[in-house]
Amino acid sequence: MIGTLEFVARTDWMTVLPSLISVNDIRKGDLVVNPIVDPPLHAEFVVIQPTRRTLSRPARLFLERFEAEIANIHTIWDRALQAPAATKGGKRRR
Repeated sequence: MIGTLEFVARTDWMTVLPSLISVNDIRKGDLVVNPIVDPPLHAEFVVIQPTRRTLSRPARLFLERFEAEIANIHTIWDRALQAPAATKGGKRRR
């Protein structure tokens, strides 16, 4: 079974996906990324826990690592979206 991005790359289909899902595929260069900017879309992550207890040390360490990875993903996407569209053979739509 092929993944969604591989399916899009092999066919005439297109898709709308959260950037988190496709961050590893943007470096391959076989897809054109067109961000949806109007209206802007946001993906928010929240931590929900009972008020009666704090996060355990392992949970806190996991959360810190997760937050760092999300920041890294945002950096990767910022770079990819600033890349000249001419290298992809077309103009990026905004």
